[in-house]
Formats: sequence, structure tokens, C-alpha cells
Amino acid sequence: RRVHGDFSMEKGALSGEEMAKLNYMKVEDDTMPVFAMMTKSITKEGFPEIDGYIEHQEPQYIHMFPKAKVISLSYKASREEMKEIMLQTNGFIFPGGLCNIYEIVDGKKVESYYTTAGRQVIEIAIEINKSGTYYPVFSDCLGFELFAAVIGKDIGMVDKCEKCLNYNAVLQYTEDAKNSRLLKSLKPEHVSYLAKEKVNFNYHSYMVDYKKFMGNKELADFFNVIALSPSSDDSFQFVTLIEGKTYPFYAVQHHPEWCLHNFYSAELNIVHNKDTMEIAYEIGDFIVQEAKKNSHKFKSSTFVKESLVANARLYKHPYKGYIY
Repeated sequence: RRVHGDFSMEKGALSGEEMAKLNYMKVEDDTMPVFAMMTKSITKEGFPEIDGYIEHQEPQYIHMFPKAKVISLSYKASREEMKEIMLQTNGFIFPGGLCNIYEIVDGKKVESYYTTAGRQVIEIAIEINKSGTYYPVFSDCLGFELFAAVIGKDIGMVDKCEKCLNYNAVLQYTEDAKNSRLLKSLKPEHVSYLAKEKVNFNYHSYMVDYKKFMGNKELADFFNVIALSPSSDDSFQFVTLIEGKTYPFYAVQHHPEWCLHNFYSAELNIVHNKDTMEIAYEIGDFIVQEAKKNSHKFKSSTFVKESLVANARLYKHPYKGYIY
């Protein structure tokens, strides 16, 4: 177990010195694609004023995408500012996290700040793709739910799920799986492995029901459903893997990246083995290759260096743990 300052780096992760070296190499390497990742709001009395945060496990996408850079984009940014950044990045990441798609106000579901900001990003990404420029978006967990609410034009697409926390499930492939761009990038034995073994880690309090998904015309027209997963008690199915039919949009409800960290957690039932870790890297490499189809370039390498998530200051938050 490696320790850097007061932050324990789990087995398999990089030490502070190794991360610093990797970050330096990434800043100097202009051939690496750059992804933007949106921050979330933070409100806690006595905590430093910062322009949003990213939970410390989310930059594991940096490990999952070892050949890419990841910068932060504030949820507070205006649409113009978001577009300016996106026109200089090669793709976008909506990670999981402690946030809601909607809030309950006076007994009614009201769109959250995160969904409002995320909608703008998704609309801009669609505009970029419509203009003829390839711009991939990868979403996981909360990001998956964001896709469902925004593309489906209904925050009610996302339902609470008490049977979706801290367990592993198989992937139940649909007919569209045979044409999946993402699955074709994995080793054939890994595609079979995901369907046969309970290794796909789920940790989400919300989900999108399969019948409800297919009954929403906007979602059914926009995405192919590639795979479903059963709830922890096998009482229902939810959608867990989707791909855009026209645009390079990809989303998973489960967490393929969590096997790359949390090695020492006795509470999380994550499967850490050679296959799950290889699959995580294969998915990461697929998304990186998608981003390489985009030719956007940053006007300033200094801006990229200053915005790299892994270069941000690490705080210990009273209730969210370690955050950037």
C-alpha cells in the first residue's frame, strides 16, 4: 500500500512521484487526446471555496485512459465557455458520483443543477457531431442516467433502485450487441466472460428500466441498447450499456473502472482480477481511439497543464472523502 501525503494510494494505482512524472509526460505529449470532465457542486460550511469538485476515484479514468489527458470543466461555466472548451477537446467524460438527476421540491421532481449543466454539454456535443466533426462522449453511472434524462427529455426516466447497490452482475446482451462498436473492441473471450460471470460491479441508487427506456421514442431512436443487467435479487432488469446510433455516445450504468482501485476496501464487493482489469483498459483504449478521430487542438498548452485533473489540489472533505 503506497501513501502519498495523507492520501492512501491503493495497490495498482500510481504513487505521487509516478503520477507527477506521468502528468509531466502527458503535458509535454501533444499527440494525446484531451477529454473534458464536468465538476459537481459542493456546499459545506467551513470548506474552502472552490469552483466545483471531482471525487478522487473519478480520475481513475486517467488510469483507465493511460494514453489521454483529462481536464476539468466547471458546471458553472456558461454555454459559450463550455463550447469554447469542447471545441478544443477531443471528447467528453461524464463520470459517476454523488449527485442527483432531479431534486424533490414541493413534492415534485425538479431538474438538478447537474442535469441543467449536463444538458448544455450534451447539446453542444450533438451540434459538433452534426457539423461533421467526430466528438465522442463517454458516460458512466450518474452519466448514464444523465443521458437517459436529457436525451429522453424526461427526468422521470430515472427511477430509484434499492437493489442496485454493491453487487456484481452478468451482462445480458441484446440483439444489437452483435453490432456494438465497443464490444467489438474487446477480446472475444472477454465479451463472453462478461456474460457468463458476475463481475460487472454495480453501485448506483438509481436506474433506467428496460421497458421504460424502449417506450421512450427519443431514447429508442437515439441509442441502441447493448446489454441489460439483473437487480441484486433478480426481480427486474435495467439497462446497463448503450451506444448512440448516429453519434459516438457511449454509456455504462455499472463501473468497469472500479476494479482499478479500492483494492483494500472490505465493504465493496469489487472483483479485482486479471480479466476485469484487462477489460477496463480495453474499454479505456476504445474511448481513446474514438477521441483520436477528433482533430481539435488546444490554443494553449499552459491551460491544459493548469486544468489537468490529476494536477489539482487534493482536499479531505468532511463527508465526501478525498476530492479534487
